[in-house]
Amino acid sequence: KSFDKQIASLAKSNNIEIIGLETVGEQMNAFAAISDAHQISLLRLTLAYADQREDQFETIIDAYAKRKLGLVLHLGKAMAKIKGFEIASSDAFNSALIHKRNDRMFKRSLPLIQRGNAFIAVGAGHLIGTTGLVAQYKRAGYKLEAID
Repeated sequence: KSFDKQIASLAKSNNIEIIGLETVGEQMNAFAAISDAHQISLLRLTLAYADQREDQFETIIDAYAKRKLGLVLHLGKAMAKIKGFEIASSDAFNSALIHKRNDRMFKRSLPLIQRGNAFIAVGAGHLIGTTGLVAQYKRAGYKLEAID
């Protein structure tokens, strides 16, 4: 069972309303915004590292546990460089699937936060960097605290 499904199941069992910050269609449009050439390049990069998939997951989990989420976004670029792939494809992926979606998630989450008692769950990549939700909430004047 995915973590998303576990959170949703827990909310439902406690009669807590679940509100999506984006639609499935919007998510699919984000993927579609990446050119075919970049998608093919990313697929080839994935295949080039297929035998190291477990190591990649361990690296990502370790970075997350150490609160070094920025490392995850840079990992794709570093891997592309090592294997001689275009970094532009990694940038296109991050732009379409992370940075552009952050703005939508931020804007749609504000009324929920202002209403109070909100729990916002997003993928870790949406938390980091200058376009990340953490930075956007701070710029909007919210105080954030990390919890364990």
